[in-house]
Amino acid sequence: SGLLAWNYRGGKRPALSGAVLEALQTRLQEPDEFRSYGEIRDWLAKEQGLEIPYKTVHQTVRYKLKAKLKVARPTHRLRAEMAVVDFKKKLPERLEIINVFQSVDDQKPKPIRYWCQDESRFGLKTLTHRVITALGIKPRGLVQWPFEALYTYGAVEPVTGESFFLLFSHLDSDCFQLFLNEFAAAYPASLNVVQLDNGAFHKAKKLEIPENVVLLFQPAYSPDINPIERVWQHVKKQESWLNFETLADLQRNVCQQLNALCRETIDSLTGYPFILSALEKLNL
Repeated sequence: SGLLAWNYRGGKRPALSGAVLEALQTRLQEPDEFRSYGEIRDWLAKEQGLEIPYKTVHQTVRYKLKAKLKVARPTHRLRAEMAVVDFKKKLPERLEIINVFQSVDDQKPKPIRYWCQDESRFGLKTLTHRVITALGIKPRGLVQWPFEALYTYGAVEPVTGESFFLLFSHLDSDCFQLFLNEFAAAYPASLNVVQLDNGAFHKAKKLEIPENVVLLFQPAYSPDINPIERVWQHVKKQESWLNFETLADLQRNVCQQLNALCRETIDSLTGYPFILSALEKLNL
C-alpha cells in the first residue's frame, strides 16, 4: 500500500522529526537557550536520548528550522521583564494623568509632546564594525586607543522625527541641567514629556526641572525600550573605522553626522509601536 500511495518517497526516516523536532523548535524560541550547534547536540542526547551527528544537527537547525547563530543583545541580569511590560502597558494611562493634571493647574493646557532622551560617549578610541571581503580574505582595520572623549546629550520625538542635541565634556548633573534648560527654551509652547533612564545625575537633588518638562523614568536596565539608542547606533556606525587626531576634529565630525540626520531617518529609527499607539490613544 505504501508503494501505491501518491507522492511516496520512501528512503530512510529523518533522524530529527515528529515530536522531537517540535520540542527542539520550541526550545529555539527561547532568546538565550543555545550558544552553539554542539550544545543542541548535547541537549538532544540528554533530553531526548538521541545521538545525532553534528552535521545532521547543523543542517536541520540551520536550513530546516531556519535558526542560526546571532549576536546576542546584552541584557543585565537584574532586569525585571515584568516592569518593562508594565511600563509599555501603562504608558497611555500615565500620559492621560499628566494631561489631566496640567488641565487642572493651567487654564489653557499646552499640547503634550513625547520625547526620548539619553546620552552617548564619543571618544578618540576607534569604533570598529563589520566589513565585507572576498572569501578567504581577512579584513584589517587601523585603530587607535586614546581615552579622551566627549558626550552627546540628545532627545528625539518619535512622532515627528524632531531632534535636539548638545555636546558636553562631562556626564554629570551640571551638564544635564544645562541640557534641560536649553531643551525647555527650545520648545516653550508644549509640555514636553521626556522618557529617560535612571542615571544618578538624572535624579540629582539639585536639579531644577523646567516647568514645561516632565521626566518619565523607564525601568532599570532596559535601554532597549528607549528609541534614541538606535539613533546612537546609526551615528556610531557612520563613525566606525575613523581616526581623529584631536577632540576638536571628532566634535566637528559628530556635529556633521547629527546635523545630517533628517526627520524621516529619525522617525524610522525611533517609531516604536508601544509609544506611537499610546500617543494615538490620547490623540496626541
